[in-house]
Amino acid sequence: MKRVFLVIALAAISHCQLQPPQQSRKCCRVQSQYKKFGPGIGGNPVAVDAESCAGSCTGVPKATITDGTIDYFVGPEPASPSPDFVNSPILAGRTLVGFDKFPVDRWFAHTVRLPPNCRDLARMSVKICLNASKNSLTKTDSLFFYDTENEEKIYSRSLPSLFGAWPPRSSDCKTIGFGPSNKVFQYAATNGFYHIGVQDDTGVDYIQTILSYASPKTCPSLCKKFGPGIGSNPVAVDVGSCTGSCTGVSTATIIDGTIDYFVGPEPASPSPDFVNSLILDGRTLVDFDEFPVDRWFAHTVRLPPNCRDLVRMSVKICLNASSNSLTTTDSVFFYHPINGNVLYSRSLPTLFDSWPPRSSGCRTIGFSSSDEVLQYAATNGVYHIGVQDDTGVDYIQTTLWYASPKKCLPSLWTHVDVPLATGTEKVDKIIGCECQNQDVSRCLRQPKKVVFFQNSIFETAIDVGYCDGSCRQVPFVPLAADDVRDVTIGGKKASASQRAQASSSPDSIPFPQKQLFCQPAFKQRVDIRGPYGSECVEIIKRCRCTPQCYRMTYFKHFVEVIKGDNGLLFERRRAFNVGKCAGDCDQAGSGDVMNLGNKDCPVKCTPRGYKYSPRFLTRDGSHVSVPMITTCDCKRI
Repeated sequence: MKRVFLVIALAAISHCQLQPPQQSRKCCRVQSQYKKFGPGIGGNPVAVDAESCAGSCTGVPKATITDGTIDYFVGPEPASPSPDFVNSPILAGRTLVGFDKFPVDRWFAHTVRLPPNCRDLARMSVKICLNASKNSLTKTDSLFFYDTENEEKIYSRSLPSLFGAWPPRSSDCKTIGFGPSNKVFQYAATNGFYHIGVQDDTGVDYIQTILSYASPKTCPSLCKKFGPGIGSNPVAVDVGSCTGSCTGVSTATIIDGTIDYFVGPEPASPSPDFVNSLILDGRTLVDFDEFPVDRWFAHTVRLPPNCRDLVRMSVKICLNASSNSLTTTDSVFFYHPINGNVLYSRSLPTLFDSWPPRSSGCRTIGFSSSDEVLQYAATNGVYHIGVQDDTGVDYIQTTLWYASPKKCLPSLWTHVDVPLATGTEKVDKIIGCECQNQDVSRCLRQPKKVVFFQNSIFETAIDVGYCDGSCRQVPFVPLAADDVRDVTIGGKKASASQRAQASSSPDSIPFPQKQLFCQPAFKQRVDIRGPYGSECVEIIKRCRCTPQCYRMTYFKHFVEVIKGDNGLLFERRRAFNVGKCAGDCDQAGSGDVMNLGNKDCPVKCTPRGYKYSPRFLTRDGSHVSVPMITTCDCKRI
C-alpha cells in the first residue's frame, strides 16, 4: 500500500531583511533555529513546521507600570527598595520614607521592577509626581537613578533645574525619557529593574514607567528558505534555541551581634589566629555592646558556604564612643592574621567626619573584587575586623553580592515527527527556556522535561533526563552493582542475607585507559498512554563517566525453583545483571578498534567479555546459567 504525502510548496522570499542586533534580551526561545535532517522522501518539496506571519508590522508595543497610587498624597503607601539599594553607600545611615510622605531630612528610595519580556526594549520614560515639604532647604533636593553594582549615580538632576524652581510646598510632575545610549536605559534593560531616589525634603506621590519595545519588521521564520525540497535534499526543522541574558546578582546578608542599640553585651568570636596575631598581642578584648576604655574589639565574620563567585561586599558597622577623651584616635581595621598585614584601616574621625566622646553612628564600607578585603574573604570564607580602642560596637552587618551563574538553557521540549527516506524520526524541539544553574563540573544527570502528545487529551510531561558534565581526571571504575538480585521467595521479599547468599561477586576486569564521556549508567522504561495505545519512554536515572563504548546495567528476570527446609518446592523470581553494550564507536577517543573483521565493515559497540551466573533450576527441570556481559569494546562486524 502506497503512502500519500502532503506536498507543501513555499514561495521564495525575494526581500528578507533582518533587523540589526539591539540590546541583550531576557532569556527566551528563538524560533529561527533550524536543523536539517535527511535525505527526505520522493522528489517533491516538503517543508516541516513552516510558520508564516500575517498582518502589519508597524507600530511599537508598549507597557505601563505605575508604582504608588495616583491619589495626590492620600496615603501613605510603602516603597520597596531592593536590599542592595538600601545597603548601598548612598543610602547608608539614611532614614527612608514611602510614597505620599512629606519628609524633612529623610530620603525616598524605590526599586521599579519591569515585567518579563523577551522583546527588545527600545525606549523608556519615567513620570514622577513630587511635593515639596515646608522645609526651606527643598531647593537643595535632587532626583537620582542609581547603579548598585558600580555604586554610582547614573542620572541626577536637582529639582530646581528639573522644574525651573522648587520652593517649599511646591508640587508638580515631570517625565524623563531614556534612549538606548543612556545608562539608566541600559541598566533597566539588562537587569529588569531600576533604582530611583529623591533627597531629602520632597515626597513622591507615584512613579509611572512607560516601556516601548521594538517591533520586528519581519518575522524571523520567513527568513529561512526551504527547498527545492527533500528527495536528495535534507529537511529543515525548527528545533528552537535558547538565547538571551541571565545577568544580575544574588545577595546574602549576615548580622553579627544584635541590633539592640547597646542592650547587651553579646560575645564576639575572633578566630584563634586573629587573637594570637601581632596586632592583638597583649591586648584586652571586649564583646559587642561594651563601652571600652583602652580595650580593643575584635571579631571574625564567617561567610556562608557558596560556590558562586563573590563580586562585591559591604560591611555596615554601628559604633558608640566611650567617655574617654582619646576617642579621636580610634580606628576600624580589617586584618590578615597569617601575613600580619592590615588590609584596610580608617580613623573614625575620617570615617564619620568627627568622633568626639559619646558619639554614635553607623557607616557602610564597600569592597569590590579589586580590594584586598574582598579577595581575602572570598578565598578564606571569613574576614577579621577590629576597632581600637575606646569605641564599642553594637553590630556588624555584612551584605554579599554573588555573580549570577545562571545560563539561558532549555527547560521544556517536545517531539516533532520528521518523515525521512528511512522512516519517521522523532526530533527534540525546544519549546521553553529558563535561566538555570547547571553544574557541569562533574558528570551528572540533568533534568530534561519532555511534553508528549502536545495539544492533545493525552498530553503529559516527563523528566526523561540527560547526561552532561566533565569527566576530566576521573578514573573509570566499573559499576559495583550486584549481579544477582533475589526479588521474591515464596511470594515474600528476600532478606539481605538471602540476597547475599544468592549473589555472585562481579569479576574485576578493568577497562584499558581511554578517554571518558558522561553517559547513562542506568535507564528505566515506563509506558505512557497515547492516541495509538501505550508508548514506551526511556528515562535516564543515573549517569557516570565511561569510555565511549561501555557496559551498561541491564537486569533480566528469571524464575528459579528451590527446595525449602520443609521439603516443599518454592518459586522465586531472580534478577541477573546481564548488562548490555551502549554508546557508539564513531567519535574519536572511543578506544582502539579490535582488529577483527573486514575494514570495510561498520564498527559497533559489542560485548568483549562474559561470565556466567551460578546454575539454578528452572520450571522445566533443567539447570541453566545466565551469560552476563563484563566488558564491551568497538568491533568490526
